[in-house]
Amino acid sequence: MIKNYFITALRYLLRNRSFSIINTIGLSLGISAFILLFLYVRNELTYDSFHSNGNNIYRLCENQMEFTKSLAVPQLLQDYPEVINGSRYLDWSGHMITFNEKELIQEVRYVDTGFFSMFNFPLVYGNAGNPIAEKNYVVISKKIAEIYFGDENPVGKSLDVDFGKHSLVISGVINEIPGNSSIKFDLAVNHETGLELSPWLNYVHDWYNTFSQSYIMLKPGTDIIQFEEKIQKMVQDHFLSGNDKKPRLILLPLKQLHDKTSDNKTFIYILIFIAIGILIIASINFINLSTANSIKRSAEVGIRKAMGAGKKSLLRQFLGESLIISFLALFLAIVITELLLPVFNRMFNTGLFLDYSNFFLTYPVLLSLWLLTGLLSGIIPSVLLSRFNIISSLKGEIATGRRAARLRSAMVIFQLLISIVLIIGTTLMKKQIHFMKNHDLKIDHENVIVINTNSGQYKDRNAAIRKLEVILKELENDMRIVSTAPSQIVPGRYDENYNNFYPEEWSDVEFLSLRHGGVHKDYFKTYGIEFIEGDPYDENFVWDSNAVVINKAALMMFETESAVDKIIHSSQRSGYPHKIAAVVDDFHYMGLHRKIQPVLHYVSDERDLEYARFISVRVKPGEMPGVLDMLRKKYLSIEPAKELDYFFTDEEINKDYKQFEKISSVVGYFTILSIVIACLGLIALTVFVSRQRTKEIGIRKANGARTSQIMLLLTKEFTRWVVVAFVIACPVAWYFMDKWLQNF
Repeated sequence: MIKNYFITALRYLLRNRSFSIINTIGLSLGISAFILLFLYVRNELTYDSFHSNGNNIYRLCENQMEFTKSLAVPQLLQDYPEVINGSRYLDWSGHMITFNEKELIQEVRYVDTGFFSMFNFPLVYGNAGNPIAEKNYVVISKKIAEIYFGDENPVGKSLDVDFGKHSLVISGVINEIPGNSSIKFDLAVNHETGLELSPWLNYVHDWYNTFSQSYIMLKPGTDIIQFEEKIQKMVQDHFLSGNDKKPRLILLPLKQLHDKTSDNKTFIYILIFIAIGILIIASINFINLSTANSIKRSAEVGIRKAMGAGKKSLLRQFLGESLIISFLALFLAIVITELLLPVFNRMFNTGLFLDYSNFFLTYPVLLSLWLLTGLLSGIIPSVLLSRFNIISSLKGEIATGRRAARLRSAMVIFQLLISIVLIIGTTLMKKQIHFMKNHDLKIDHENVIVINTNSGQYKDRNAAIRKLEVILKELENDMRIVSTAPSQIVPGRYDENYNNFYPEEWSDVEFLSLRHGGVHKDYFKTYGIEFIEGDPYDENFVWDSNAVVINKAALMMFETESAVDKIIHSSQRSGYPHKIAAVVDDFHYMGLHRKIQPVLHYVSDERDLEYARFISVRVKPGEMPGVLDMLRKKYLSIEPAKELDYFFTDEEINKDYKQFEKISSVVGYFTILSIVIACLGLIALTVFVSRQRTKEIGIRKANGARTSQIMLLLTKEFTRWVVVAFVIACPVAWYFMDKWLQNF
């Protein structure tokens, strides 16, 4: 019996190729879109889930900051038996790594010896126990191993660091780190080695400075709420802040870290809505096409009923046809998905793939998609066809009734509603991104080029700095140059570097935690940053060696109207004194979506390149190409010759919007797809309505009706559906977009 159903269904589908092809393509596009979005959402929701100890790993955060004191982890391991492992993870240092003739600047991460036993980063080569137990041992990534050693096993070989100042012995090579990992590195050494590679860290590993990414692993079953309260005692006993007001130490679960740092929870909800919406749109198309085709099958149903076929028999046959089309659509969807995945991964910087080896996820999902789309799409047409009256079916006199008409109208309105919501959402997202890119940041970054000094890439660093100083002097004398300013920070690259500052009696505020960085006094002139108090460029003004400039946000938090010439102390109330030379207006030093934090600039009137990471150069309008060409030639004169490394601050700030541009692109592409699929549904309804009203159209034409009048008659109902869908879609779109815009 089942074999006969299958053969009959297959014959019908082959005879009605156009119907079968449209239904199959529509469903396959919907299923493929769902699979792509499912893979993307799953990738986001399973960040850091590959660590077997992930449920017991937490990141230590001070208040709202995702960092803490560097000494916190060792103290917790010593005093609290609930903590069974822990590691700091410092990602501040770039070093020249050399093997034979290959020289490349690489970021070296400093971790504790428990790092590789706490996290699951499997080794391709080396000792899986504790590969960095020894000093000067390094674990490298597979990518770095291929760059320096090709396909060889590099374990035991040595890498030269900073032109022979240090040497690191390779003790292990880790496999490729999953794309959905919050922790990524290419070279990792133990903390003791890190202190030798970057001696300055010895001066900040204390209970004052907050800059360490720190992770701990707790015993299974530990009550997190109680333990979080318990460790506040360590904060009170050891944390130094210059007063009695101590921060609160918070435990952030590893699996929540990505959500916390990316703020993409609303985006995930939007993608889930789109995935389900597109699948429903595709299923509604199937229903409408099958319903439209039911008139052609009325005679077939009548004959089958006359031959003794019951409703259940017909229902099984028509559901079988739906499941066959759904299966073909699923197969085609997998092919489309495999073809689109490389493009999708390139466009959105992901590494998604269909994992056919995962029997407990991939196949149940695909099977569920097949059954869900097959049954959801086929149940209504099957019930409708199986209920046809024998006599009416044989005569071809089929009336679908008001209830069926209302159901079709509701389904089309729902299709249009989803599409309109997506159109509105995509439009507003693009407008928001355009607004951020073009809004006044209160800095003038036009015609400003930023040179990355990269002094660490030179073997003779002092000689390179001297040469850079000569180049800087030549720039100052160049008539095409307006101003220059060496600095540790520039717009777009303000480090997450904070310190506590204590005002003297001029403010009732005990202290402020301020973001800070060093700049030359011409920094503000180079970027056109306005002063709201003080005039440092007055000819009679003298810069003090301890001068600082704060922004308006800091002034407001100090709760005073004037701060110029006032003294603040760093780190503690008796710390080093700084004199506030001026107050600048709030400017957006990072992306517009980020809140402007209180900022302090250490200001120098000396063009010291020893610690400057950047040189900002303002060029006269129209002179940028010539200046760039000149700079490239100048840089080649430094020994050894290096290419000019530069960027523009507006491009750097715009990088901060990549996540939102990716969101907008994902939503935009799938919006277009939903519109295409919805249009297929409208075509189906047009065909259905036309077939139902063939006689009416003929009579109207015989009575002199023009083609335009007939078209107006047929489109009037569709227009009503669009209006209803638009009215419903507007508040729905407003709700979702309001939620998304709250991230800014």
